[in-house]
Amino acid sequence: MIRLLILLSWYASFWANVPTFGWVMQSAFFALYLVGALYAISRRQVLGIPPSPAEIVLYAAGALSAAVTVLRGLDDLAVYSLVFLTALLLISIMSRAVSLEQLLDIGAVTSLLSVLTCLLVERHSLLKALSISMGREGLFRLHPLGTHPVLAGLIFGSYSILMARRAIISRHRSERAMMIVGVILAWTIVLATSARASILALVVAGVSALLFEIRLPRSTYIKLAAFGATAFAVTSLLFASRVVSYLSRILEFNSKHRGMATGGSGRTEVWHAGISAIFSDPIRLIFGGGIRSSEYSYLGFFTEDSYITILLDSGLFVGGAIICVYIYFAIKALRLSRTEPPRSNPFILLFAYFVFLLAESIFNRYLLAMGNAGSLVSLMILVSLSLHAMPAKKYSTAFEYSGANDGNTYAQRRS
Repeated sequence: MIRLLILLSWYASFWANVPTFGWVMQSAFFALYLVGALYAISRRQVLGIPPSPAEIVLYAAGALSAAVTVLRGLDDLAVYSLVFLTALLLISIMSRAVSLEQLLDIGAVTSLLSVLTCLLVERHSLLKALSISMGREGLFRLHPLGTHPVLAGLIFGSYSILMARRAIISRHRSERAMMIVGVILAWTIVLATSARASILALVVAGVSALLFEIRLPRSTYIKLAAFGATAFAVTSLLFASRVVSYLSRILEFNSKHRGMATGGSGRTEVWHAGISAIFSDPIRLIFGGGIRSSEYSYLGFFTEDSYITILLDSGLFVGGAIICVYIYFAIKALRLSRTEPPRSNPFILLFAYFVFLLAESIFNRYLLAMGNAGSLVSLMILVSLSLHAMPAKKYSTAFEYSGANDGNTYAQRRS
């Protein structure tokens, strides 16, 4: 029941940007989270695990944001800070009732549903974007269900990794085939959005997975390298000009507005402005301006960088701690994903998932947020991973955790 409610909440958040009723769907995740948490408590399925380091940092960010916004008289941001804290509390409760492996599986199913929904609802727009259609405002880019192309790139890029993980570990051919198709469709959607940062982040995540997670014999790497070199040579001879021309046009490498000489589509200018805003106010430098105080309506521009956004919202110390939490648990995910062979390891590609988020966040501002499907899923996975990485102890609850050999992870079973 709890897993179904989490799935529904994540899927509902995918509809958050639909113009007519998106706000309803964006709010629905909170109601579903609340029902899920209350159900877990009523069924006594919540482990009595103390707060993890990641939770402490996130709660500190929410509390600091609430205090700062109240003192500054920013009532709307104060309300959002309370919503953030409440949602985080619900996440903490459900993360103690559902295992990390189960959450990753739920993420894969949600991803597949979202991809199929996009294919069904946006099929005409998808084909139009892939055909490189030019309009009055330049290249037509896919806005799946009203979602901005940059945000859509984050969502479907992260979704593709969750589905790829499930495809690797699945024991059923039909499920594996569906997930592989889902991955290909997700990549196609990312291409249709012309989200270049997401494509780059996927490449970085894929290389990281091959180098650090999927430990293959040296002979296999040699065969893969030989196959890749051969495929590249054949493709270069037969299709190179067409492929390069298509990618150059759909990604607008030579555009006056998004080309290679535009400073990351103007991002370098706003990055400089964001950094200047951090250090221009000593109070903001130390305490931050409150969560979402870096929005356009308050700052006058979009930061287009999650790290600058976090520092503007939470200050140098708490904001820096949040960034360190993501990096630290990316390393924890790597250690966890290397414990077993890929096909039998439920946490394979977990490191690649966080690498994608960290790389993507250089070019967008959505890493720590509640209002979109990608960030909402990643935040709960982060909290669950932080609990999984805590020293194992015995807890009196409907579940019982016993320590693994290294004493740093949990193995979950019904008591």
